[in-house]
Amino acid sequence: ESIRQGQVLGVRAFNKKYYILLRSFFEKNSPKVIKELKEGPKSVQDLSVKLSMDPDALRGMLYLMAEQGDVTENRKDVFALVS
Repeated sequence: ESIRQGQVLGVRAFNKKYYILLRSFFEKNSPKVIKELKEGPKSVQDLSVKLSMDPDALRGMLYLMAEQGDVTENRKDVFALVS
């Protein structure tokens, strides 16, 4: 039911893992990620430390953002804004 109502977001990433996030979590934290990426490409680990977020939750957000066309994965676990 939560999926039908759009409260839950999900993506299957290139690493063949599925990432499931609450829409509220995504909407609250994606602006913070975008702000950090405006400074240039960053690794999941660097973003995780800077934003005090779990790396897997952050990775899921970044893969969702990539699916939407907002970011791109330059190399494994390094993301940048799409210009």
